[in-house]
Amino acid sequence: MTNIHNTERKPNDNISDVIARQEFNDLLAHVGHDVEIVAYGKEPYGKEPFANVANVANVAIECMDCFTVIYDRDNPDYHA
Repeated sequence: MTNIHNTERKPNDNISDVIARQEFNDLLAHVGHDVEIVAYGKEPYGKEPFANVANVANVAIECMDCFTVIYDRDNPDYHA
């Protein structure tokens, strides 16, 4: 994927500045794409986001055009 926004580290950057710049670039690359939010885990977790959160292991934002996970988070309270 081509960098749209310059991700080069600047002299006074800390690591959070570098990460923020990269995340911005990653999101910007998918503007106008078909994007979905999906949940993974043990079914049934229902259609409502909080129907049974204990069964949701991970939530992800995925680009259906690029077949890429843009961003995801694991559920810290999930137990397989």
